[in-house]
Amino acid sequence: MVTGPFADFTWNLARQETAARGLNDKNETELARVLDELLTRAGQGPARDSAGRRSERIVARTKVAAATHQPPTRQPADQESNPDLADDNGESSATVIPFGIFDAHAEAEKWI
Repeated sequence: MVTGPFADFTWNLARQETAARGLNDKNETELARVLDELLTRAGQGPARDSAGRRSERIVARTKVAAATHQPPTRQPADQESNPDLADDNGESSATVIPFGIFDAHAEAEKWI
């Protein structure tokens, strides 16, 4: 019945909705039907009024949230901010140790 992923709070909301409708909230089939309805309604977006317009309040909140959202700025990795990362020539002084390729069969032989 429900093919999409959903969170625990969505399942709990479906249980509440099922109980509010007077259905058995312990019956997983009834819960799945209500959950499917909830997910279908959520996928369609906000409800529209009789004229086909979305709720004015929802649209206004969405616009304000989009206008005020600012993604985090990335700080440039300059060498003056962290002198431990570079030597006098501007090159990294850290030693890089590459990982070898893991061979599960060779590792299993060590354990036998």
